[in-house]
Amino acid sequence: MFSKLPIQAARGAASAIRTHQIPGHRLPLAKYGGRHTVCALPGDGIGPEMIAHIKNIFSFCHAPINFEEVQVSSSLLDGDMDAAMLAIQRNGVAIKVVRDMSEDYKDIKFEAMIVDNASMQLVSKPQQFDVMVMPNLYGNIISNIACGLVGGPGLVSGMNLGDKYAVFETGTRNTGTSLAGKDIANPTAFIRASVDMLRYLGCHYHANIISDA
Repeated sequence: MFSKLPIQAARGAASAIRTHQIPGHRLPLAKYGGRHTVCALPGDGIGPEMIAHIKNIFSFCHAPINFEEVQVSSSLLDGDMDAAMLAIQRNGVAIKVVRDMSEDYKDIKFEAMIVDNASMQLVSKPQQFDVMVMPNLYGNIISNIACGLVGGPGLVSGMNLGDKYAVFETGTRNTGTSLAGKDIANPTAFIRASVDMLRYLGCHYHANIISDA
């Protein structure tokens, strides 16, 4: 839901949210007359509504994107506890690897924290952090806290980048089930995720149109 801020204040708030810097990568090849086909996973809650909004925005600015929707539901997923336990077990290995790698970058300060302390430090003194590296479970915890600090789950987008694939989503992965069908969900996070995807695909012109709007 958008607040009625003065234009200057709204612009200032918008400029305070940084645009993601996407690492250099080989652009995926466009198909079918220069258009990219991307997989959309609407999921539960407000997902279907938000995907519909993104389609309308892309259509309006003539973004060269075709959506292939795949329906998934949280009720189909299992093994969450096993995944959490594996993440905890991997944490010790992850710390060792990152600590070893930090030896090659002496000019970058490295500090290991347990997630409890990191959560408190992020809330009380967030300016001390630049880059935070952690396993998936802890990343979910910290990213939710960070999103809360800047205004809530409806504002921040997230990226998952691999060698061959990339996934763009809301920063908190919140389905917003309680908001579904009420036309009150904030679409900003979904829109920003779609802009991230366009930049990843090299569609900077269309990304700028949406971002500037």
